[in-house]
Amino acid sequence: MEPNFERINTLLVEAFNDILVIEESELKKSQFNDLSITEMHTIEAIGMYKKDYF
Repeated sequence: MEPNFERINTLLVEAFNDILVIEESELKKSQFNDLSITEMHTIEAIGMYKKDYF
C-alpha cells in the first residue's frame, strides 16, 4: 500500500476501535447493560427488517 493509504487506513482502524470502546462503555451504563455489543447489534439488525402488521 502507498504510505498515504496506509496512514489513512491506520487512522480509520484506530477511529473504529475507539468507537467500539465508547459504544461498549455506553451500553454498560444503559438499561441494557446485561447485553453484549453483539447481542445489541443483532437486535438492531432484526429491528431494521421488522414489518408492522398493525
